Amino acid sequence: MTQARRARASMATTFACALLPALLPALLATLASAFVSIPAAHAQVVDFSRVNCAQLNRLPAAQKRQIALWLHGYYTGATQRPFLDMAGAEEGIRALVETCGEEPETALLGEEARAILSGAAEAKTPRAVERSPGHIVIEQSASPDDSGAATRAPNPGTERPRPID
Repeated sequence: MTQARRARASMATTFACALLPALLPALLATLASAFVSIPAAHAQVVDFSRVNCAQLNRLPAAQKRQIALWLHGYYTGATQRPFLDMAGAEEGIRALVETCGEEPETALLGEEARAILSGAAEAKTPRAVERSPGHIVIEQSASPDDSGAATRAPNPGTERPRPID
């Protein structure tokens, strides 16, 4: 073995011996954690037929929003329309949270909640227009950031819907 190789090997051994006491606690903790069982996350099933606004009001704002968004999808999904109106969803969620603050006994699965959450979506549903056989186009209002290149279709006589921002 050459002198340079011996020097490198000696340096590596010295470096490893110097680091071992510092790394030993972390190494032992890692090994110990491998043997500790982590409890599985339990999914919570909620029967919404029994939930009212008072129960929704007790939740943190983020959970209120998640549940209101789920309810919005539940009611608008029942109409079997493949449209997503983000502004309508936000408006419905805000209106539901506001209504729940004023009327805590309102059921979340009831006519009042249905009217609040699906009313905006029904009023603003885009109209589908058949331009040519096999091509359905959703009419949309143009926004200032639309460019012609982003909405032109490869086939003349058809149009693409505006991409989601």
